This record gives sequence, structure tokens and C-alpha cells, in this order.
Amino acid sequence: WAATFPGVPVAIDIADAIAGFADAAAIGGARVAQALPGHDFAAERALFSDFITWYSQAFRSPGEASPSLPAYLAALNRRDEFILAWERFFDDWDVLVCPAMMCTAFRHRETGAPIPVDGVETPYWSALAHACRFNLTGHPAVVIPIGLDREGLPIGAQLVGR
Repeated sequence: WAATFPGVPVAIDIADAIAGFADAAAIGGARVAQALPGHDFAAERALFSDFITWYSQAFRSPGEASPSLPAYLAALNRRDEFILAWERFFDDWDVLVCPAMMCTAFRHRETGAPIPVDGVETPYWSALAHACRFNLTGHPAVVIPIGLDREGLPIGAQLVGR
């Protein structure tokens, strides 16, 4: 299990709920440990952003630059490295339990406006940081409810596997 990923904020209520879920699984007889693969999580998130940017450029205006073929192929190779890192992780673990989002539901806002996480204004697009990496690698994930935050809003845990 992981309360969050390196460099990714998460609300304390969510981190506590993830830890509590892991404790309950251990009591139920599961082999449980706090663990993550040892790769560069910031680079993984940046690569996801690159792909989103490139794919959105499919609808670009004429004359806008697109990525070079060598740059795109290098990005695909880098994606394969992240897939392999997660596959090696899943050689030792059947499932990863981690947050689905960095916070529970928040008030609607303009796209790009900061989102508060435990009172700290956090970049809007950080909200994707827990789920996006599995969109990048293609690992199956499901979100299940595991509790409520102190305001009564639902907390979801993301379960990810091979």
C-alpha cells in the first residue's frame, strides 16, 4: 500500500483511510507492507503530461509544431520502462492500494484554479497524479469506497494490479 506517491500531495484523511484499509487487510490475513517501485515518479507524471499534450495536438491549428518522430518514439520507450518497473513491482505484490485522488470532493472552480488539500492551495492538475500513471502504463485499476473524511465526504482507494 502507499498513502501517496513521492512528490504528490494527499489529504491526511485519505492517507489515514488508506493506512486503516491496509491494517484491516493485514488483520484479515493478507501480507501487507508499505511499498512502491523505485522509479522516478515525477518523470512518470511528466511523461503522461507529454502524451496528453501531444494527443491534444491532433486537433491543433495548421502551422502549430508537433513532436518529432524521434521524440515520440523516445517517449514510447520511456513509457515501456515505466510499464516494466510496475510489472516488476507486481512480481512481489498482487495489488497496490493507493489514493484515487489527492482530496475528497471540492467546490467547482475554473479549470486550472488551485485546489485546497488540507488548507494548502495545490495545482489543479495534481488531482490526476494518483490515477494518471496507470492510464500511462495500462495497468488495471478500480476505485472502491473505504470511508469518509472528517466532513463526511467519501474517500476512495484505488486498487491496481498487473
